[in-house]
Amino acid sequence: WRSPPPSRETRQLSRTRTPPPRGSSTAIAAYVGSPMRNENDGDSVPMDPHEDAQHIHVRVAGAADASCAGRLLFDFNTEFDTPTPSAQDFTSRFQTMLERQDVLVLVAEDSSTDAPRAVGLAYLTLRPTPYGDGPIAELEELYVQPELRNHGVGSRLLLEALEQVRQRCALEMRIGVDEADREARRFYERHGFRNTEPGETSRMLCYVSDPRPLRRT
Repeated sequence: WRSPPPSRETRQLSRTRTPPPRGSSTAIAAYVGSPMRNENDGDSVPMDPHEDAQHIHVRVAGAADASCAGRLLFDFNTEFDTPTPSAQDFTSRFQTMLERQDVLVLVAEDSSTDAPRAVGLAYLTLRPTPYGDGPIAELEELYVQPELRNHGVGSRLLLEALEQVRQRCALEMRIGVDEADREARRFYERHGFRNTEPGETSRMLCYVSDPRPLRRT
């Protein structure tokens, strides 16, 4: 089986993810939408009803934000009782990753107090493809702290992620969603993503395998 190349409509495959699976896992569905859609055209979709959180600012993270990104990712996993590296391990890895051109991290900050604090994270990777001159973007993580959910923060992160990969000439953005995570699936579908190819009814699925480590000789 091979994953399909980017379609002729330069689609965006958005892949939404919940924390890594425990013991048993459900199927992961792939979602598709168009990253080049004009927000004012007839296909535009409504944003979250609480998109009026003017005190939320989304920006591109740099190496100095490694500890912030590490803490948010650690909080994400621990909230859902998922085995996870420590916040320190995440921080160490982000310090290296945030220097790379094929890694993009966005941070949502709440500026409603004197000291702005990070309340959300989007982490993406970009990879080359022979099907076009631009990369394919993968939305690896999207997280908003519980007290600020349903206030448009996730939408702002997603929209800024789309804008950032658009500026990088990405052909697609991909994300995988646990099939049982109906809330996440509704979120992406509300923003125009789908898990079927145009004209098809069969769903796109994502398969995962844990490779065995190489044997040292």
